[in-house]
Amino acid sequence: MSEPVGNQREAITIHDRALLVEAGAGTGKTWTLVQRFLYLLEQHQAWPLESVVAVTFTEKAAREMRTRLRQEIELKARQEPADSPWQERRRALERMQVSTIHGLCARILRENAIPAGVDPLFQVLDEQQAQQLQEEAVRQSLSELVAAGDPALELLTALRVRDLSEQISGLLNQRATVQRLFEGLPGPGELLARWREGIAEVRRATWGDLLAQNLDLAAAGRTVQAAVIQDETDKLAPAVEAAKAGCPFFDDQDRVDAVQNWLRIRLSGGRADSWGGKEALAELKAALKSLREAAKALDKAGCTLEVGELDEQAAASLQRWRGLWERTVAVYDRMKADRQSLDFDDLELMTERLLYTQPRDPRLAGYLEGLNHVMVDEFQDTNVAQQRIVYALAHPSAGGRLFVVGDAKQSIYRFRQAQVTVFNRTAQDIQRATGHPAVQLDRSFRSHQSLVRAMNALFARILQPISGTYQDYEARPGPLQARPRSSCGCCRRWTRRASGLMPRTHASSKPNSWRGACSSCRRPAARCGTKALANTVTSASAMPRCSSGPQPACPCTRSSSKQPAYLTSPSAGAATTTGPRYATCWPCWPACTTPPTT
Repeated sequence: MSEPVGNQREAITIHDRALLVEAGAGTGKTWTLVQRFLYLLEQHQAWPLESVVAVTFTEKAAREMRTRLRQEIELKARQEPADSPWQERRRALERMQVSTIHGLCARILRENAIPAGVDPLFQVLDEQQAQQLQEEAVRQSLSELVAAGDPALELLTALRVRDLSEQISGLLNQRATVQRLFEGLPGPGELLARWREGIAEVRRATWGDLLAQNLDLAAAGRTVQAAVIQDETDKLAPAVEAAKAGCPFFDDQDRVDAVQNWLRIRLSGGRADSWGGKEALAELKAALKSLREAAKALDKAGCTLEVGELDEQAAASLQRWRGLWERTVAVYDRMKADRQSLDFDDLELMTERLLYTQPRDPRLAGYLEGLNHVMVDEFQDTNVAQQRIVYALAHPSAGGRLFVVGDAKQSIYRFRQAQVTVFNRTAQDIQRATGHPAVQLDRSFRSHQSLVRAMNALFARILQPISGTYQDYEARPGPLQARPRSSCGCCRRWTRRASGLMPRTHASSKPNSWRGACSSCRRPAARCGTKALANTVTSASAMPRCSSGPQPACPCTRSSSKQPAYLTSPSAGAATTTGPRYATCWPCWPACTTPPTT
């Protein structure tokens, strides 16, 4: 890819405001990031190389991006005069800030070690080392728990020691998220009050949805209340009594009693003369059915739940879990301090705390002022701490300093505490700050149109909101389109100059090892428009020959309307446009079991 396609140009060139790009799979996201990086340097000649920060999700992606940028900067420097800014940027390649979020955090902490309160020579534990140290910390904290007679020991009445150890180890693996949750955990009384209010809110929201979806529900209640039971022996009378009993409770916002009464409604029986005729009976039964269905929906949504004794026990247990958590984290931190080490969660939490501490250290303030642009890849896999770090470096409201790219559909959900909610809320923040929606990259360079169309239809059905409207934690379907098969510029050049731009002969003798490919984009023949190329070839010397002899006629030769150029005899190398007994057209050459020779 040498020129921007579709909305890629916007993603590369817009730099006067914060920008979020939603990029589906295979839409050229990495290429776009590199081109934007270079475009910013080209447009802002005074910007030092290290003033543009790029954050990737993996070390591999960071290495790939650094390599591409090095190559491009070296090339530009060779083409520019000695006093060009590109010369200085080439000399500053070692200071280029392209890394993972943890690499960026480590750099910030080391350069600001005194205000951060860390040893600048700290080591970063990899995931395996951190896991081993966490297991040791859990064992030691449980031993201290027993020795101190801590109230958290009551957790062992419901869990075995092994189960308790596994649970606390799992929490340590999500320390950045769990620490935030425990810090915000209220006392038992307030917690129970919040739960009661939460249940009440569910009842109100569910009833509101029911009213919006069934406009006749309120009328059904009025119909039931107006009904007169003339014959108490009628089989429908108990149902009407239950419905009537529930209506006053619902008017008083006591939805639990209302639902319990409405669930008793049974629609069997009912004589027309007891209810004012057939039409009146049908109307009454329809109203009863509406109330019963509403009660079932409310019951299914948990609207009949009440905070009880088990909830009180759960609130007390959460306080014990917090005590165990705090003790285990203290032991774990002490072990890391002895080894002068930090884990990934430490990097995030300490960097976040450093960036939001006021007043800022002058050295840190100078570093932040020197950042002109921050680009973050795979933002759908970001957690809350990482988002706060990015906002401290380049807030959406700070002009054109922030660029994030991601795709909620590709979120890994919870791995390394990732939350797709963070991505969706960041999109909302950027739209509020700029007044512009996200830029969509929706042209896939990986898949053909039939597959893309099928996946679009499938995910449009799967990615539906749970509660009728999309929540921040839900991904929305984003249909892709495939790039036209013959749209490759270099392949169009092949078609125009077929006799001089054939693929190179592959020297391997391994079966099926040769594939016809464009020497520029390296695409296989079947994806690069070479079928059209085959029709333009008339020179026998320009066609490859199979060294294993004649091949059976390919399917392309069976249609008289699609007769490409092919070989009558590979050994003779003569091309023709008539239908011989043995022939292989150009797109079908990869099926040949022997590498071709020219």
